[in-house]
Amino acid sequence: MTWGLYVHLPFCVRKCVYCDFPVVLWNSGRPEAYSLLLQREASFLRSSLDLQGPPATLYFGGGTPSTTPPSALKDLIGKLEALFGPFSETMELTLEANPETVTADDLFAWREMGINRVSVGVQTSSEETLRLLGRLHTRDQVERLLAQLPTLFPTWNMDLIYGLPGENLSSWQKTLSWALSFAPPHLSAYSLQVEERTPLWYWVREGKVQLPPEEEVADMMAWAREYLPSQGFFPYEISNFSRPGHESRHNLLYWRNGNYLGLGLGAHSHMEGIRWANVERLGRYRELILQGFSPVDPGSVIPGDRRRSLSDAMIMGLRLAEGVDLLELKDRYGEDPGKVFGGSLQRLKERGLLQMEGSRVRLTAQGVLLGNLVFQEFL
Repeated sequence: MTWGLYVHLPFCVRKCVYCDFPVVLWNSGRPEAYSLLLQREASFLRSSLDLQGPPATLYFGGGTPSTTPPSALKDLIGKLEALFGPFSETMELTLEANPETVTADDLFAWREMGINRVSVGVQTSSEETLRLLGRLHTRDQVERLLAQLPTLFPTWNMDLIYGLPGENLSSWQKTLSWALSFAPPHLSAYSLQVEERTPLWYWVREGKVQLPPEEEVADMMAWAREYLPSQGFFPYEISNFSRPGHESRHNLLYWRNGNYLGLGLGAHSHMEGIRWANVERLGRYRELILQGFSPVDPGSVIPGDRRRSLSDAMIMGLRLAEGVDLLELKDRYGEDPGKVFGGSLQRLKERGLLQMEGSRVRLTAQGVLLGNLVFQEFL
């Protein structure tokens, strides 16, 4: 069984105005204490799950994982390897980082402890928009960090957001052009999602912030998907573009409806069709771990169900350029998606949103732009 390990490191110096992830404000000593809780949770899961072999990928997300001191991070990786390893030399080990939190010493320490992929939260080239979003880094800090990454890591990623307040197609084009000047092996370009009850959500509701029209946001997405392939980037997923061989193997596990185990605050897991998530408040998480209980939120548990798993596989798999193979899904889940979703597949094909080649189904260019409409058909 191939599986991935996700570790949520929730600490941030400041929470961004659009963020609804489980985040905790950073204080000295907090990451080290939290690391000990993670180790207890990992030990509990190792003894209670029948995991076959070590993880194929290890991903540190957040929060801002780069605020965790290298000594604590190294100790945590060592403990995880002792529990779940041995880790392979070819294992993908990813760390998310914010430019303002990273020093040259950090980079060397990460490389020495085995981290081989860094994902940098850049978001935009506009200093004004960075300030509005609550980001603490500057363009200069981004440029200094990205100049160092290629000399130390075999692959790395720039994380961008489009559809930001005050942005238009022209400014998005400038951000992409600026990003490509660093020759990144991988780019993630996500459309801004205004999550309920975040500061940005209130600002938009009250008219304090203006977002670009939906039509212009669609033009930004369409332009990126046309421009980036011309620059050597393959759009292997709706929002992710990679040079050959630099795809995120960990994220591919999600999109292929694979198995992954999540550790830490609010972390999600999926094992053999069963889904669950941990509690999102640090105090409750700490209390449960120290009392020897599982930190899983009981209300989050979704039991295994072949029909629901098939639906999940269709929705997530269609995000990929490779699409889904209906025969492969039939073998995997014991349900024929051609029969279960026959009407939906036909309607979407007639509307020009899906294309079929033998048993393989993919989104068309128009289907990518209207992905949410497509995915609703398989709920």
